[in-house]
Amino acid sequence: MRTSCIYRLDDFALPSWSFVLYHAEGEGARVPKTGADLPRARETDLTLDYRPTSGKLEGLWLSMRYADGSLGDQNLKQWRVTLNYEIKF
Repeated sequence: MRTSCIYRLDDFALPSWSFVLYHAEGEGARVPKTGADLPRARETDLTLDYRPTSGKLEGLWLSMRYADGSLGDQNLKQWRVTLNYEIKF
């Protein structure tokens, strides 16, 4: 099962902000080379983006993501922060 939701925050007077929520889970997958069964897997990601379209910060893109998941008995929790800046020449 896979689910995703994308929301822009324009209605809250935050036109440069958006967030994305993804969730996926499943079982019964196999390793292609060996045919071995993989354990049940689950992952949820929440991403918050700031991307101004005008002003002094135009071209900046700040993305913050939190991931929470599991593969069998293994748990995954991860934070990521990515900063991009477009330079036109």
